[in-house]
Amino acid sequence: MLGKPKYKSGQKVSFLCGNRRIKGFVRIIDAYGTFGQSEEVSYDVFSESENCLYKHLRESLLTPEDD
Repeated sequence: MLGKPKYKSGQKVSFLCGNRRIKGFVRIIDAYGTFGQSEEVSYDVFSESENCLYKHLRESLLTPEDD
């Protein structure tokens, strides 16, 4: 069983993608290992500036962003 999710739906976060830092909002939280994430909670993060949904990002890859 995975731990309690660190981030909430709608929370602003960022993550590295190659050498770029992508900023977005948490849209979906997978706290039950649905997509093979049995070790760590994963999230789907939407980046408005890129109009892109990044899927299944592990919690350890995310950084909280100030509003």
